Amino acid sequence: MQHKSGEHIEPEVSNVANEEAASETSTIRHSHEPFEYFQHKKYSFKWFKSQYLGALRKSKSHGAESYIVRIPRQDGDDMDRNVAILKATRSQLKLPVPNVITYDLSASNVFEKPYMIQKRLPGQNLAQLWKSLNMEQKQCAVKRITDLFSRIASVEGPAGDISLENLSRAPNGCIHIEKFCVPARGLEDESFDKANTWSALPQKPLDHLLEQCERWREYQTSQGACFDEIWDSFAAISKALEARGFLDGPSGLLHGDLKAYNLLAEVQSPTEVEITGVIDWDYAVVAPECVAYRAPFWLWIPEDMDSADEDDESNANLEPCSDEGRIFKDVFLSHASEKFKRYAFSPEALLARRMFLILQKGIFGPWNMMEADNIIRDWDELHPGDNVTTADIGANASIGIFY
Repeated sequence: MQHKSGEHIEPEVSNVANEEAASETSTIRHSHEPFEYFQHKKYSFKWFKSQYLGALRKSKSHGAESYIVRIPRQDGDDMDRNVAILKATRSQLKLPVPNVITYDLSASNVFEKPYMIQKRLPGQNLAQLWKSLNMEQKQCAVKRITDLFSRIASVEGPAGDISLENLSRAPNGCIHIEKFCVPARGLEDESFDKANTWSALPQKPLDHLLEQCERWREYQTSQGACFDEIWDSFAAISKALEARGFLDGPSGLLHGDLKAYNLLAEVQSPTEVEITGVIDWDYAVVAPECVAYRAPFWLWIPEDMDSADEDDESNANLEPCSDEGRIFKDVFLSHASEKFKRYAFSPEALLARRMFLILQKGIFGPWNMMEADNIIRDWDELHPGDNVTTADIGANASIGIFY
């Protein structure tokens, strides 16, 4: 099982002075200021706690809650969108999602950066806890993780991004979804005079995929060069997915990075483990079911697998190379629904997930072009009778037409 450390400066705020309770990952991996320096910048961290802690304490309590201060690791990170995602998902799911107590989206504060304060969820990071678990506890964790995918995907809506409108939504209101941005935020161009996003209305998964093909076609045409053959082929693949029953269900919520490092857990007994936190929802979107139900194959791939290969979904269908890996995959197979297993392992669904990412993000470099080419070729090899290949799109990768 692969592991990953936290990605933000997250000092703990509690009734005990503890200026050192901060993740070092942001300093080590992203060349950020060490917390020892950052805590004294402009104001001391003690000053911050003196200003905010009184408002954060639980009433009628002998002590204080523990809190996490989350700060963007890069200036371009969308703190507003992260807060909106947490507010929306927490309201829709009966899962331990971080509770945002307060936030400031400006830089006019002690940190000189946007921040949010979350209640600290109980439990230990599952990636760290994993090696101390016995086999029965690990098998229990596999079952709990399998259940999470279905519970998260049960939140239905039109495919798209979770909207900033969720910042001001009523506590019991519907989740607001918007169209994926075409082009992406920050890449808007005056030559393209259409809105890059708007509120998403109820829509069949097939219609969403076809619409994304046409939106990217329209945008590329406005830029003077369009890869029509890609969008034609992706539209044909979308219709083939529909014909084979892969788009029959609704669209559902997708966490986007549901791995051990984004889960908190506690040992309940010699045979039981409980998931106490599902964190880091930054990549959450609403997607067709065949995209949302992705196998947690990281549970059974080798721990020493090259990091460049560990996210390759083709690993899901490989026979685990260890006895432990085989046990975990068997637990998943015995616990997952038939629908989940079909979407998790069918080559059509694996290709649908790869295509969905291109339709979401667009083609802005040679890797995206090669990936689009490979998706079309892989589908053509899988179902040659569908005739999804309209031209040799690989030729476009050599002429440097990217946006």
